[in-house]
Amino acid sequence: MRLDFAEAASNAFAFLSDAGFTLASTSPAVVRYRKGELEAEVFRDPQSYEVGFQIGYGSEKYSTSEIIRLADQRLGDEYRDHTAKNRAELLDALARLADLIKIYAQDEISGNRFVFKALMHRRKAWAENYACEVLASQIRPKAEEAFRNGDYATAASLYGKIESQLSPSEAKKMALAQERSRNLK
Repeated sequence: MRLDFAEAASNAFAFLSDAGFTLASTSPAVVRYRKGELEAEVFRDPQSYEVGFQIGYGSEKYSTSEIIRLADQRLGDEYRDHTAKNRAELLDALARLADLIKIYAQDEISGNRFVFKALMHRRKAWAENYACEVLASQIRPKAEEAFRNGDYATAASLYGKIESQLSPSEAKKMALAQERSRNLK
């Protein structure tokens, strides 16, 4: 099936030329634009069929969801690239994506370095938060088991490692475990 991705993407993102970008390269899955050190890509993943956009300097590229998240946290968290398995779906996905980029990526398209610094800091904070969530998911069951078994010192220690991730009831368990472990000494 001929999707003519490069042509369709070039048409949908013609507004990038008005913003000073030049078409750098095309392939059946990626259309790449450049403006100085700034690079933007429109792509269609051949395995997932997702149609996406990313922009950045060098190896640091930021996705559509990251760009949206900078302006609207909830919408950015909920955003998912559209999929396109046929020409009609591709044209629709590219039109929707182009509209989002026109709305949310004006500062990025203009090359505003402060916005890219904000994106970098946001990505770093997200990664740290994600690492905390993973750690909490690993520690939480061990802390709950120690609490159930009456091993309050261990429970208090484990809950303390994930204190910022605790629910109100877990925070109460931690306080109780701390109190009971002090009383046992």
